[in-house]
Amino acid sequence: MTDNNLISNQQLQQYHQQGYFTVEGLFTADEVEAVRNEITNTVARYPDVPKGLIEIEPSVANGENTPELLELGVRKLANVARHNAFFHNLAFHPKMVEIATKLLGPDVKLLQSILFVEAGALRRRKDMAPGQRIFSAGAKPYYRLLGRL
Repeated sequence: MTDNNLISNQQLQQYHQQGYFTVEGLFTADEVEAVRNEITNTVARYPDVPKGLIEIEPSVANGENTPELLELGVRKLANVARHNAFFHNLAFHPKMVEIATKLLGPDVKLLQSILFVEAGALRRRKDMAPGQRIFSAGAKPYYRLLGRL
């Protein structure tokens, strides 16, 4: 993959058939680290953030679980491009715009921006007793580009 060809014909076909595909190496390691840092900084401001920006796991919000760090109790950040300049700039990253326009044409609009914070989700494993929870480790923030099928 080169910057001039961010998505292959196979990925384009997968998008049309399944509605998604993955682009490996879309962002540099420094850019990914900056996303992680901005997630931490945004969550650290909670609850002094715009309403609806941070969705806390229900079991954390109702006091059933108390994670060591609030960040581990976050399910997602919603409308991040509207409420956060860093994520706004990320949404309009030239590579993101290039992929969006290749998929959807030149008239592309950002309607929603959600960052799922998978490491924050409390997960219940099938082999665990009822009510027992674990945190999944290995934060791996990602940005999803959703389009019309």
